[in-house]
Amino acid sequence: MVDSTEDLAYHAVSHLLSEFKDDVDAKVIVAGPSTTCSQKIHNQLIFLNLQAIMYYLGDNGLGLADRSTTVVEQCLALIKDEWLMKSCSRDPIVLLSYLDVETYELVGESVMEVILNINIGKSVP
Repeated sequence: MVDSTEDLAYHAVSHLLSEFKDDVDAKVIVAGPSTTCSQKIHNQLIFLNLQAIMYYLGDNGLGLADRSTTVVEQCLALIKDEWLMKSCSRDPIVLLSYLDVETYELVGESVMEVILNINIGKSVP
């Protein structure tokens, strides 16, 4: 995880991943620059948020399909208040960039459906 594509580590790791693409299942995540804490802490928080996304939604969006209204409400609050509003500045495209939507297509679909249904993303000109 790096703060930008300008980071020297981004290019080094990207090169290694392309060289070993058949042997390694990994990707470089651009966390963006920190504005409230050290870059290392910011990167760790982004990583924890990504882990929470996968935990709550799973690879089939189970958190949003849970029978318990409390679980569904908590998932919606996490998507809206923490990830979209705070971490992604209300930009759903930024949120999708954090999700591995190629591997977990249903997660991306579930998150976008929520965002479209509650109309909280940025307006498109």
